[in-house]
Amino acid sequence: MHILPLLVFTTFSGLAAGVAVFRAIVPTKSTDGKLAWMMPAISIILLAVGLLGTLAHLGQPLRFINGLSNPGSMIAQEAYWSIGFGILLAIDFVLAKFKNASNKVVAGLAAIAAIGLMIVTSLAYFKSIGMPTWNTAAAIPFFAVGDLAAGAGLAMLLMQLFGDRNDSLEAAHKVSIGIQVAWLAAIAGIITHFALIGADTVGILIAGIALGPIACAAVSFAALKGVLKPQPAVIALAAFGFVALVIVRYAFFIVGA
Repeated sequence: MHILPLLVFTTFSGLAAGVAVFRAIVPTKSTDGKLAWMMPAISIILLAVGLLGTLAHLGQPLRFINGLSNPGSMIAQEAYWSIGFGILLAIDFVLAKFKNASNKVVAGLAAIAAIGLMIVTSLAYFKSIGMPTWNTAAAIPFFAVGDLAAGAGLAMLLMQLFGDRNDSLEAAHKVSIGIQVAWLAAIAGIITHFALIGADTVGILIAGIALGPIACAAVSFAALKGVLKPQPAVIALAAFGFVALVIVRYAFFIVGA
């Protein structure tokens, strides 16, 4: 149970960041209407859930305050980037909700803050000098690309549910396939590291590859070929991406517990 707060924070804040970045990579034609404010709204909720995990990890509010007072610590860096990201998401939501249109500049800044959050989260484990299972450069793409891969599925689901029906998901599926390939390579890097140090969660990580990047790439390929209809395809992407993210992150954290 003591790894649950880490799992909650990295999974849900990572999903929020992934949605924001994917939205910037694959801008939709639906810059107005419900999708414009729904994307930042969902990201705000996900980020809030993730930050609850951080509070649970620290245990006491005073520890959170102490952490913020040390800007050089990775916990403080995660907090600073989360706060900045959250503020930009809130501004994006308000502008989109009341002006009925997305502000590209604010959405772009939110994506930059999301990238910063993904990087500092990755570095927090890469810099775990006393934890050889976590202290590896492979942790950086493992976290950052995983966030984007899972966030892509959720972003595409929102595009399908709340976007313009004439807004094609073809480009999004193509980009998603490329991201899934990168995610497979990132997980393979962690598998290699764990195998070299004798960690015993390699099997779980392989299962995560099958359910995550391989299954998601297959779903997008099937959607592009017309084998899968748009809505079932994006539902599958969001579900597979989320479950696989939880599985591989659990495997990562459990070896350092």
